[in-house]
Amino acid sequence: MASSIESLTEVTERAAEVSKGSIGAIEAMGDQIKASIEEMGKSVAENICRSLATTMKEVLTQVLRSREQPATVTPTVTLAPTGEKAPGPGGGEEAEAARRVAAREKLPSCGNGGCRGARRGKLGRERRRVGELHWAARPRQRGG
Repeated sequence: MASSIESLTEVTERAAEVSKGSIGAIEAMGDQIKASIEEMGKSVAENICRSLATTMKEVLTQVLRSREQPATVTPTVTLAPTGEKAPGPGGGEEAEAARRVAAREKLPSCGNGGCRGARRGKLGRERRRVGELHWAARPRQRGG
């Protein structure tokens, strides 16, 4: 019994020595891994900074070029009812008011939104502009 206890203590002491050594080895490996990760982080950070710097440089050159060449052509919109020209793509509040007045003047007397014939005619005009005819807006065949 005593010899088995001695052998057991001997085994545990050896295991403790081995574990101390392995713990030391693991700590050394951890330090090496940490150093390599820090080095990789530095290189990654440098690469990111370089790419950001080049992107910023490109953006700045584009901005400076756009400032050097001012826009020479301002788009104009022709208002269909009145024929006036309004600056810009939307035309502004005055153009909107002019459109409303022209639309109100264009309404036929037969109620809100126009009669069926007027609607058909309008559809035909719009589609003729595009190049297709609505079935109800085609010219009627008269006679046989």
